[in-house]
Amino acid sequence: MTSIKLHLQSLELRDVPAALQIVFDYRYDSTGFFNDPARRAELDRAASQFETRLNTDVDLAPLASGGQNSWTATTFHPSNPGSYVNVPNLRIGTDQVLIFAGGMSGVGGGEAGLGGYGGYSANGNQAWFDTLKNRGRGGFAPWGGSVSFSSTENWNFSSNAPAANQTDFYTVATHEIGHVLGFGVSTQWNDLVSGGTFRGANSRAVNGGTAPLLALNEQGHWQQGIKSQGNAVSMQPYVAAGTRVAFSELDFAALADIGWQIKGLGNPAAVSPPVATAPIPSSPQLPQGAESLVIGGNGTFQYYTVVNGVPTAQGQPMTPFADYTGSIRTATGDFNGDGTKDIAVAAGPDSDPWVVVYDGRTGGEIRRFMAFEKGYTGGLNLAAGDIQGNGTAALVVGADRTGGPRVRIFAQGNPAWAMSDFFAIEDTSFSGGVRVAVGDVDGDGKADLLVSAGYSGGPRVSLYSGASLFPTNTPSRLIGDFFAFDQNVNNGAYVSLADFNGDGRADLVFGTGSGAARVRVLDGWKTITTGQPNASVLQDYDLSTAAGYDGGVRVKAGDFNGDGQIETAIATGTNQIGQVWLRSGTGALSTVGFGRGTLADGVFVG
Repeated sequence: MTSIKLHLQSLELRDVPAALQIVFDYRYDSTGFFNDPARRAELDRAASQFETRLNTDVDLAPLASGGQNSWTATTFHPSNPGSYVNVPNLRIGTDQVLIFAGGMSGVGGGEAGLGGYGGYSANGNQAWFDTLKNRGRGGFAPWGGSVSFSSTENWNFSSNAPAANQTDFYTVATHEIGHVLGFGVSTQWNDLVSGGTFRGANSRAVNGGTAPLLALNEQGHWQQGIKSQGNAVSMQPYVAAGTRVAFSELDFAALADIGWQIKGLGNPAAVSPPVATAPIPSSPQLPQGAESLVIGGNGTFQYYTVVNGVPTAQGQPMTPFADYTGSIRTATGDFNGDGTKDIAVAAGPDSDPWVVVYDGRTGGEIRRFMAFEKGYTGGLNLAAGDIQGNGTAALVVGADRTGGPRVRIFAQGNPAWAMSDFFAIEDTSFSGGVRVAVGDVDGDGKADLLVSAGYSGGPRVSLYSGASLFPTNTPSRLIGDFFAFDQNVNNGAYVSLADFNGDGRADLVFGTGSGAARVRVLDGWKTITTGQPNASVLQDYDLSTAAGYDGGVRVKAGDFNGDGQIETAIATGTNQIGQVWLRSGTGALSTVGFGRGTLADGVFVG
């Protein structure tokens, strides 16, 4: 059995304590080790062990330069641990510990990982120095530090246990985060080391009243092979290949001894472990026939039901992409055919084109993939519907800003999950992307595709027959392209499809881009059979007066309260306070806030 050496790295020993949200920063990952979101997700999962158990009874003070007070954080370079990085005037939030993370190569000693807390230099008054030293608490309280991982290791990045020849990333990440939090490196730790044992009162109590042994040559670790309540400990010098080790009660007890407050110490069964929350609750409070509503923005998305006419949050917000705080685009559909709607999410601009599909029953990932080529960072727009006519949803992905009018369609049971790829607007020079919606407009049992020009374009729309998209993949229009609003309206249109007039066919819903707050609904069947969109208007209203807003609106139509009538969810656009209005068939508006403060890319509903 192969054993991999684990390591710690320290800069200076100083007094510093506790309260916790661990934030990872990848700016110094020069090897690209963490370019894969799955690796970042496993690092977050390792961190969640500490966030679940460490109390925040007394806040860790925020660190932000101002006036005469300034500071420079110093820590080892996560991709070159033999050197250091200096980050002037780093901002650390209340209860946050910031950890720079990266991959390393060419490090001797066989280490799979390195971890340690950072130091600093500062100018200012005494109160500022005291805040930097202990963040308003007693015990150990770092601003953060660095963790680094070998780029040549045979890693297991799965949430499942590793194979016999793999080193488990979750195990190593847990160990190195423990060092950042002061295990084995802080002054408080060293003060409790005596005669090859650790004399902390909590550690002795958890260890049956006996001071636990330390490794002979590395007194920043437990002795190799000791147990805690029958389980392996995380903070030993080596980890065996093919094994997974979580942070044990003895490990947590040592953190308590250096100043952290630990929930349920010595009785882990009393602490609710972190459990993946299903994006769609298993027993949602939905009236029969009602549809789900998923709202995304500010790096998170959340499931909502309509209670007494008001969108009401269910469960907890979910963060699909580590360290991304921009807009989240959403779509719902039964992608795996189990009878429960699942959720697909994607990031907006300034992110790789990743899509994550979550199982609506379990909350687990069905699939995580790049919808377009790596290097495209303009963001994605999503829609879902039964294009194949087989009872399961296909996922439609449109390029957003800086992208051409390209659409790709993905469905279960097809090679690589992709079944269509084409330019949906006949202007290949247009680089503002497209917005997409799916619904059965012609009544043939297969969902059709509605597309609008995106950022910087006029409100030009195209409507494609679902039957032409699968299985033949020869996209054909149900009507010639037309403008949803005056063609001088900026930044395209947002689109949705739902049966407003009860004829069994989807109608066309449009929201304006920036510069207005108008919604228009066209009779879908009349539009395609007469070829006269302007003569097919079912609803046309302006929200700028009622909502006091004219910054563009994103739309999602459906029967959200189960009353048999279609409502329209209308979300704020760019650089606005995050908000969603729900407009009933009678025109009544109800609202729900989403996110904190102004959202640069607005809110999306799906």
